[in-house]
Amino acid sequence: YYMRSAGANAVAGGIAEESLSSLKTVAAFNQEERQLKSYSEKIEIARDVSTKNAFYTGSVLAVLMIVVYIMYAVGFYIGSLAIEHEWENWITGDNITAGDITISFF
Repeated sequence: YYMRSAGANAVAGGIAEESLSSLKTVAAFNQEERQLKSYSEKIEIARDVSTKNAFYTGSVLAVLMIVVYIMYAVGFYIGSLAIEHEWENWITGDNITAGDITISFF
């Protein structure tokens, strides 16, 4: 979608640049409305493609963040079980503490 959006923006930008660079010619032949209509059509396509791109990007980011927060929730739940049932920290030999749980995330 990014390439389609960039292409559509380039076409619309080309129309605007062409119209502005030859402003006297466009005005002399009374083509302002035609150029505006052409630009509006192309920029509408670019807007639609950009909106779809933003939606899909936002959706993927939302799913990613949901997965991260679920992983945190499961980790803290398992950690609370480890503290409650006094599981042994196999590195130090002591019981698992809240600090051990927090350190495991970072």
